[in-house]
Amino acid sequence: MKFTSKKLQRNYDEVLNIIDGLNLPIDKGIRYIVAILRSLGFETTSSCSGHLTGQTPYVQISSKESEKLESSSAFLNALNSIQKYPNNRNYQSKYETFVEKFKQFNKDEAYRLSRFIYEFYKIHKNNHVRLTINPIGDGFGGYRLVIEDEIFTELLSKARYRSWLMESQKELKSFADFLCDKIDDNENN
Repeated sequence: MKFTSKKLQRNYDEVLNIIDGLNLPIDKGIRYIVAILRSLGFETTSSCSGHLTGQTPYVQISSKESEKLESSSAFLNALNSIQKYPNNRNYQSKYETFVEKFKQFNKDEAYRLSRFIYEFYKIHKNNHVRLTINPIGDGFGGYRLVIEDEIFTELLSKARYRSWLMESQKELKSFADFLCDKIDDNENN
């Protein structure tokens, strides 16, 4: 795939080389939006383009700040201490402070992404599927960009699920195109 934006091209080329924990590349159907989100400064941590076996499409994001915090020695010390001494109030307090920071960093990123979704739906009409952002746990683990009604997919027949999956993938592609235009507009101004 070729892009006019050098930043987007660089991110897309990087996405092509990412290998997951199962030693597999990022799904072909989701690479485009992953590269675009990364070009906009979002930290993507996992993704799936959806499968007929029931996995719905998603991109998981967390903040770069929470990623830095997670690998900091202060957080690792607090985590280690709370695991060794779970009833120590001082360690609990330090750990809870980190947890709140993670949540806030990730919440800020989710809000930033939600603004793009809001702008997208001001001009894009789709009555069948809509994008939304769901927290992982209580936001500590980040957020997922997903299709709004994914919880009902288990009720669909295989044929209807296939149709829903294709519509969902099309919606993600439309959103990715919208974001790509934003990147191009920013680079041209």
